[in-house]
Amino acid sequence: VYPGSAEGDCRAARIALPAAPRSSGCRNPARWANLVFAGAEGSGRDAVAVLYARALAELGLLPTGTVHRVPVSAWPARWPGQAEANVLTAFDEAAGGVLVLELDEFFAARALPERTALVGAVRELAVLQDDVVLVLSGAPRPLAGFLGSAPGTDLAAVFAGRADFAPYSPEELALLAVRRLTATGLEAGDGAPEALAEHFARTPAARGAFDAHAFADRLADLAVTRVLRAGDVSDLLALLDEEAVDDAREAKVSA
Repeated sequence: VYPGSAEGDCRAARIALPAAPRSSGCRNPARWANLVFAGAEGSGRDAVAVLYARALAELGLLPTGTVHRVPVSAWPARWPGQAEANVLTAFDEAAGGVLVLELDEFFAARALPERTALVGAVRELAVLQDDVVLVLSGAPRPLAGFLGSAPGTDLAAVFAGRADFAPYSPEELALLAVRRLTATGLEAGDGAPEALAEHFARTPAARGAFDAHAFADRLADLAVTRVLRAGDVSDLLALLDEEAVDDAREAKVSA
């Protein structure tokens, strides 16, 4: 899977898939292309899922390159059969494409019987279905909680591999911001990428494409020239700092 998504992501990932079992009798990758994507929020999991689905479709391994995302914590499982109904609906809606099950910290707060029912339903339907590739996506801790929520349920066996996503480096965040600026009609001139990288290195809260794009949009709003050079970026950063100070003062007065 290579970079170049419509979102302007710069995260590249090479995912080695095992060969399709010779006894399968078909080219459909379901049951042997299911993957676990582990990484913090903003680490590129969503963008790579889109690229993964597109690659499978271009190779003729899936009918469509569509991605259907479902937050697992939103599934109710309060009575018998409810978890199975929700999971079955998700698989039906994702037919022919990639189903991304998104995990967050809220899943661990569910009652144990509910977690067990949901994990069991995913395991059962993942084994039975043959036209959906499953991607389990989340931060390492929620993933571990999900995979371990139903003792005796070999959910890990459903997945052929795991891709770990490291946080974006300041240089990668700067590249994302530059691409966003370019998309809005601006140009990053001499020293601008380096100045942006220095800013992100001082801003640990910026974690992914959303933060980089939001920051680039703020720069674009304040820009007075088409070409942004290192000095221009520094001036715009100073303006943003002044705005942040003013906002903090207003908040304090309001309180």
